[in-house]
Amino acid sequence: MNTRVPKDTHAQVSKVASLKKKHPGVVEPLLTSVGGIVDCALESFEGSEGDPEIIVGRLSTLIDMNHNVLVALGVGHAALDTVVRVAKENGYSGKLTGAGGGGCAFVLLGSVPNQDSENKLIKTLSETHGFDCFTTSVGGEGVRVGGGLG
Repeated sequence: MNTRVPKDTHAQVSKVASLKKKHPGVVEPLLTSVGGIVDCALESFEGSEGDPEIIVGRLSTLIDMNHNVLVALGVGHAALDTVVRVAKENGYSGKLTGAGGGGCAFVLLGSVPNQDSENKLIKTLSETHGFDCFTTSVGGEGVRVGGGLG
C-alpha cells in the first residue's frame, strides 16, 4: 500500500551511510542481518516442501524482523509503522518497502484468503488512515533462463 507520504530515496540512503560511518560496529551487523533474513526467506521456500502455510508462517516472522531492523537503521516512518501495527492487529505481518522514510509498505495476507479479515484490514488502512491499498498474488512460473527468444 501507498502511505502517500513523500519519500526521498537519496536522503534515506545518505542517512544510513552517515549512521554507518558514525557507528560501523552497530550498523554493519544490522546490514548483515538483513542479508541473513533474505537467506532465511529463500530457505523457507526450499525447506517447506511447498506447503503454503509453512512458508507464510516463516515469512511472517522474517517480515517482522526485517521491518524492525530497517527501523533501527533509521529508515522507518510513523505511517509505515501504522501499516505494520494495523497488520499485526489483524493477524498479518507487514514491512516497509524500498528505501523507506515514507512511500509504500506491504502486508503478507496468507495462503488461504480470509475475506472478512482482509476487508477489515484494507478498510482500516484506507478509510481510517488514508492509505492507498492494492492487492495482488504471488506465484506462478516466473522467468526462465536459456529459453531463447527466437
